[in-house]
Amino acid sequence: MATQPLRIGNRDLVDRLSSLSESEFAEVFYAAVARRERPGLDDWQSRLVLGEAERIGKGPWEIDFIAPAREEVADPDRVVCRETTCPRCRTPVRSWARVAGCPVCSRTVYCT
Repeated sequence: MATQPLRIGNRDLVDRLSSLSESEFAEVFYAAVARRERPGLDDWQSRLVLGEAERIGKGPWEIDFIAPAREEVADPDRVVCRETTCPRCRTPVRSWARVAGCPVCSRTVYCT
């Protein structure tokens, strides 16, 4: 007998997601989007990614994409504070882990 999926209201889901640390939220986000179908054309690809937009004063907005860890992280409550630029696709990347996966092209990146 197949088990029924857990039914949770939007308010409860938002409450639970809001209580997660930054790294836990990102891991849940990437686990969820990995299961989603992203149909496209033969040469066209699309990915859902998590990003953080910021600016100083009235300056221009800049977006860094949050990258999931590719290594065991001792403290799962770490904040997203490490950064790099993906050498393959030139995407600005941030993570809580030293070794992460670029959310755009999937290349392993090393954050400092």
